[in-house]
Amino acid sequence: MMTERGSIEIREEEEGVIAANRTVKGKGNLEEKVLFNIEAKLISEAPSLTHTCIFRIPDRIKKVNETEFVSRLVSIGPLHHCKKSLQAMETIKYWYLHNLLQKASCRTNLKHMVEIVTSMEEYCRDCYDENLDLSSEAFVEMMVVDGCFIIEFYRGMAGEFFTMENMLLHAIEGPDFPRSVAASDLLLLENQLPWGVVECLFELTKEPNQERSCNSLTELCGRGWRDPVETVVCGRPLGIVEEKSRSRHLLDTWRLFLSGPDHRCEVYSWFSLPSSATELVQIGVKFKRRRSDDNILTVTFVNGVMEISPIFGKPFCLLRNLVTMEECDSTGPH
Repeated sequence: MMTERGSIEIREEEEGVIAANRTVKGKGNLEEKVLFNIEAKLISEAPSLTHTCIFRIPDRIKKVNETEFVSRLVSIGPLHHCKKSLQAMETIKYWYLHNLLQKASCRTNLKHMVEIVTSMEEYCRDCYDENLDLSSEAFVEMMVVDGCFIIEFYRGMAGEFFTMENMLLHAIEGPDFPRSVAASDLLLLENQLPWGVVECLFELTKEPNQERSCNSLTELCGRGWRDPVETVVCGRPLGIVEEKSRSRHLLDTWRLFLSGPDHRCEVYSWFSLPSSATELVQIGVKFKRRRSDDNILTVTFVNGVMEISPIFGKPFCLLRNLVTMEECDSTGPH
């Protein structure tokens, strides 16, 4: 005959077994979920870095002078797409798109643009050096809207239509709105769209048989905004880029403008310079200014004298973004 104490001990033992079984079952469920998540993310082929060309600025570089890498007015692309301080320009972008579609000379429609850009989504995503937390719908919409904004902004700057001042300057409160702010924002490394999608939208919306119209996106960039680069190249003609010199995004196009088709860079693995001009002076190197019409990238060192082309104006934001682009992209054509 089982005593009350014996019954209690049996019940406690049974409850312990049940709890243990629950623990094992819980661990099993957890392991199955983790296993499922990992297997769902496995890929059979190595990730392609062929198209990767748009990067976030590394913290070690940004902390030196963050203002030279951060948009002040307009966000382009996914890296700062939801930044609250830049949301005012989103309305302006859709206004630009509306005006573009309303042009009598526009040979396409919004549906066709969306279809074309949707077919390019994978290529566009591969251009960014991180996984983008955007749905396909949001990503394609952003590419279409931002791409058309870039094109129409440059068309206005290039004088292809005469309503630029009304469209942009009066769209935002205050008469002193500087176009140069928007133009500078478009040349930030974190503010880039893949060249292929912008070029495709340009071709779809190109105005044929118009005297002031540019024949290519590269020509439009050269005519559209000269100030940031003219201060750098000291009068060197813009828009001279060989067809084979394939750009990867807008900032990369300015690299091509600066370097030109005849630029060559010779690198010697056995030779390295000190890290600063001060150290060069200390070891006896003399600096000399080259004539102002030289390419900014031309630097010579002969008989202890280093000749460097002068830099006028304040193009340091552009130059820092170009240098950072080269540092981030070791596989690029530079």
